[in-house]
Amino acid sequence: MKHVKVIGQLPGGIKSKKESHNITKEIIGKVGALGGSGLWSVQPNFFKTVGFLDLRALVGFDKRHDQSYWRLLQKSSPGKPYIMGINQKLGIHCGKRAGSVCNKLTGNRTNKNRLELIKFEGAEKRIDSMDFTTFYKSIINDQVLIGNW
Repeated sequence: MKHVKVIGQLPGGIKSKKESHNITKEIIGKVGALGGSGLWSVQPNFFKTVGFLDLRALVGFDKRHDQSYWRLLQKSSPGKPYIMGINQKLGIHCGKRAGSVCNKLTGNRTNKNRLELIKFEGAEKRIDSMDFTTFYKSIINDQVLIGNW
């Protein structure tokens, strides 16, 4: 499956899921397109085979990197699905608790102080005050985070 360039977790925004693959007895993979890049796993040669984004084209936009990569991924996997989502947690997206820069910027496009909104100082202090075990326990049982992504 050389056309698969990215592994993510289901659902993870993956669309046009076509075929299922039994990775193990417990792990099922579905290939498709799109998918949010927050929890992508890629091979070390990803940038050689897929390419780099033209960062100049992203200046002034809050969320365009995923769409730009989708085009590169489609080109590098001509006509074939380029992402596989698996039915296992690869990570827990903590943006709802720690702060999400792109979501905050997108939701406040006309706010003149929008750059002040992405500092998340309270969340940073709260997370900094915890050791890893405490932090992990706080997110692993958080149904808002576990059910998200």
